[in-house]
Amino acid sequence: MARVFVTGVSGFIGGALATRLLERGDEVVGLARSDAAAEKVAALGADVARGDLLDEDSLATGMAGCDAAYHVAGMNSHCPHDPDMLLRVNVGGAEAAVRAAAKAGIGRMVYTSSAASLGEAVGTVGTEDCSH
Repeated sequence: MARVFVTGVSGFIGGALATRLLERGDEVVGLARSDAAAEKVAALGADVARGDLLDEDSLATGMAGCDAAYHVAGMNSHCPHDPDMLLRVNVGGAEAAVRAAAKAGIGRMVYTSSAASLGEAVGTVGTEDCSH
């Protein structure tokens, strides 16, 4: 059994991941930015760590004492109203999560992203080298 920190627990993928981690016996700490997110995290049976993906210090505080971290949170939109927010969340949030994990002494971090970021042509399999 491990103590693990997960971003994105109130979302679809993060919630499914947290459920599976709890089922295998891990203790899950889930990041929650809002009261609604905190309720979802707690309803799964995970410990709630209040904070914001863009706030490295709040992430590091939530990660304290954890053995691993899963960064699953992100903004998935092809036509956002605020493209800068998409960049801040998906790039800046990932950067903050990695830096926070280092501050918290996390030995292993798993980063998850959407296949939508690949932008592969119709009928092909996308890779990191595909143009979007």
